[in-house]
Amino acid sequence: MIGDTHGGTDLGPAPRLDFSTNANPLGPDPHVMAALRDVNVSAYPEPSYTAVRGRLGAFHEVDPACVVVGAGASELIRRLVTWWSGPIVVTDPTFGEYAAAAFAVGRRVITAGDDGDFLAALGGGALGFLCVPNNPDGRLPLEGFVEQAAGTAGASGGLLVIDAAYAPFCSPWPVLSSSAVVLHAPNKVHGCTGLRAGYAVVPSREMAIELRRVAPSWVVGNHGASFLAASVTSQAQEWVNETTGTLRTWRADLADGFRVRGFAVIEGPANFLLVDVGHADTVTETLRADGLRVRSCVSFGLPRHVRIAALAPEANTELLASVDRSVPGGVTS
Repeated sequence: MIGDTHGGTDLGPAPRLDFSTNANPLGPDPHVMAALRDVNVSAYPEPSYTAVRGRLGAFHEVDPACVVVGAGASELIRRLVTWWSGPIVVTDPTFGEYAAAAFAVGRRVITAGDDGDFLAALGGGALGFLCVPNNPDGRLPLEGFVEQAAGTAGASGGLLVIDAAYAPFCSPWPVLSSSAVVLHAPNKVHGCTGLRAGYAVVPSREMAIELRRVAPSWVVGNHGASFLAASVTSQAQEWVNETTGTLRTWRADLADGFRVRGFAVIEGPANFLLVDVGHADTVTETLRADGLRVRSCVSFGLPRHVRIAALAPEANTELLASVDRSVPGGVTS
């Protein structure tokens, strides 16, 4: 199902606890916040983002000319499908922005039922989006699939795009591919989702030039550029490593809390769970009335499921207590 539903937003009053967003709840990262305090807002950004791309290229050990800066992963997704002239293939379920962007610019969307369908579409010259780990279920591709998909696309005029928005939450990072476009959204792991800045690492300088031509001038402001540069410093990366280790413990404990109550839980390496609650919208509304916001997955085509990010233990305990009142006995079928 395609729509503009996202975690972290609704029309109600501010929730007491927000489990709907996948950002790092231990953020914002103090190291990137310190860098933002010195931003010069009276000057235009350097239009080529040369210094920022240099920092990002060094961090990923790639040619800085192959780094494309954008106003978040969603803007880069829209830019990619605008630049691409052929069909788009997506997995199911996955982040709805891929198909929404494709429909917005008139591209045909192929929904792959399984890995074989995805490879077949790539082999037919499609642009394929693969979220690693996937949103909303947190699953990783089977071993070897990413390289197989990238190779299939490269041999047939297709292109694989890996959305690595949640990769920094994983330990170790999932396997990516140097022959694919890789999207990075560091604002999630640094707890700064109000900053709309991200970047793509692309396979060639020529592709980077073409993607920059599709963008408006100064697509990222000085705050976003400074954030991207600060996000890959050693201090910021140390903070990420420390906090994501804590988050993995919180996520595992929350998953156990749901399971002992009879709920079926899909748990991946990212900081969220996919929980079968029987009727997603009803449970979401009930919890919202209790001051707690979770992400209904109806827009993903999963009417029984909610996506829940792990917060601090005391917050998770409050959520489970509210669930006990909302869905007594859990969901067993």
